[in-house]
Amino acid sequence: MKKILGFVIYLMTTQLVFPQSKNFFDFKVKNIVGDSVDLKIFKGRKILVVNTASYCGYTPQYADLQQLYENYKDRGFVIIGFPSNDFAGQEPGNDNEILDFCQSNYHVTFPMMSKISVTGSNIHPLYAWLTQKSQNGVKDAPVSWNFQKFLINEDGSFYDYLSPQASPLAPKITSWIDKGAGMDVKENASFLNVFPSPAKTVFTIFVQTEKPDKLVLRIYDSKGMLIDELYNDILEKELRIEYFTDRMPNGSYIVTAELGSQKFTQQLSVKKD
Repeated sequence: MKKILGFVIYLMTTQLVFPQSKNFFDFKVKNIVGDSVDLKIFKGRKILVVNTASYCGYTPQYADLQQLYENYKDRGFVIIGFPSNDFAGQEPGNDNEILDFCQSNYHVTFPMMSKISVTGSNIHPLYAWLTQKSQNGVKDAPVSWNFQKFLINEDGSFYDYLSPQASPLAPKITSWIDKGAGMDVKENASFLNVFPSPAKTVFTIFVQTEKPDKLVLRIYDSKGMLIDELYNDILEKELRIEYFTDRMPNGSYIVTAELGSQKFTQQLSVKKD
């Protein structure tokens, strides 16, 4: 009897200690036009997985997701979107309607999959793996709302996740793509991002603050002459400005963001055709 009990305990402990056998690349899904997709095709890339919705307060994140994809798609990174109607009925359309919405309003070019459930009794097997430590071997991460973001390593292992409100351009994501150091960066840290560079006709300035603070946002030329002061007020959370280059000659510029006691700078190049 003692031998049998000891064997049972041994089996239980080995189940707890051994790593999970499944990873991201063991799943197959359908894309938004109905074709089967074996996720093995993404091996060797870092992957951001996000559940999307067309009529959510976070829907404008499509724009930053697309920008993130354009910034890093040639550097071994991909975004995979999964529409879901699980939260407040904010994705009621069929796949054709969702695809038309994404492309017409946000010019989305990253892979979009067919609408699925990401929570509840009908949860898709992939999302069961993403959200349950017993399956991914790392942590429980139940989806709390639309636009929750999961980060998957090149080998298909679970890395981490970010809340729905987190910006797709947050340093935790970009540093993970660049260096794999995202765990050292706070999800909602203050930061400045200017893209694209070089800019032709328009560029975007994005500022996020960890807490409400006074922001002074300026553009200088390469000689240190002030070109424009774009903002001088309290910033509650984030600011996004689309700035046209029609009054900016080709050359190098500096964008500065003074946010309370912090100062951020980023170089910008303007190169028109």
